[in-house]
Amino acid sequence: MDDWMEALRGARVEPMAAAHGRIAEEVRRRRARRRTVGLGVASGATVLSVGIAAVLLPLGGTRPDDAPTPGAPATTASAVPSEAPNDGDLFSCPQRIVFRDEAVLVTEYVDASMPGWKRVYAEITAADFDGFAVHRAEIIHIGVVALVTGDVEEAERVLVGEYGVTAVEPWPPATGNSVEDVLDLTLQRAAEAALAEARRRTRGIPGSAGFGSWTSEGLVIVRWKEPVPPEVRALEDIELKGGGRIAIQGVRYSERDLNRAINRLTRARESGEFNVWGFGGTHCADGRGVVVMLTPEDLGDHRAEWQEQLTEIAGLPVMVVGEGYWHNPDLATPGHPG
Repeated sequence: MDDWMEALRGARVEPMAAAHGRIAEEVRRRRARRRTVGLGVASGATVLSVGIAAVLLPLGGTRPDDAPTPGAPATTASAVPSEAPNDGDLFSCPQRIVFRDEAVLVTEYVDASMPGWKRVYAEITAADFDGFAVHRAEIIHIGVVALVTGDVEEAERVLVGEYGVTAVEPWPPATGNSVEDVLDLTLQRAAEAALAEARRRTRGIPGSAGFGSWTSEGLVIVRWKEPVPPEVRALEDIELKGGGRIAIQGVRYSERDLNRAINRLTRARESGEFNVWGFGGTHCADGRGVVVMLTPEDLGDHRAEWQEQLTEIAGLPVMVVGEGYWHNPDLATPGHPG
């Protein structure tokens, strides 16, 4: 069982991004847009849904200060972002993140790497090899992928080791997948390997604010409390087998900071400092504060007053929403408290 699940034993975890139909529609749209025929480069997504879960704390329950949030496990789905309730100057934060800066990084990386990838592509598609053959080659956002027949292990040794191919896949695949399916799986494996390496190299270093996986680009985003330690920043420079990459995003608060804020709110409620019938707390998707969910009866028309009081208790920014916010953000805006 994952560490974060152990830490949350006894609490009820609900996914925030539960709109599976919407996600599936977005994935289909991106697949229709992608064209990786011949020397084509796969189009990349610029929107990523990070898997943050709402933790509805039971009566009397608190969360350990060091417990990772359910946002740590990466999600592989892309989704259109939802905006937070906007009520004048009140603090607000989004459900999901648009990684605009990371999209620029991907574009710059692909542009800088493309001449070398084209050279590799030309060399391996023109050459004859002993023991295997290159059935087809594709350039995607992590590099050159070779689909080979024959001895796959020998192909990987030669193509990756001598020619600079990013990944080698057997053809035809045993599962009967299409070329695009194979490329999607290649990207997924690259992102998974990058995520595992990021976790391994940052274990024990304080300041983590979570991990996000952008599988359509083979990219992992590591969020860290600023100032980001040099050993964490150095993850951006490592070369990973399979083409996966790591991007670092500095944020104001760590997971530990946000966990402590939620614990302070929980203890204040238990001590009677504020009285509500229902209460749930979680992290803002962008790590800029925490979100508190109240029932419609408790929230009423007093969102501003609640935010001021709970922000003072938490010691960092708090956005107050109706309990239906994660399922339909529009229902939890002021005037529609859930």
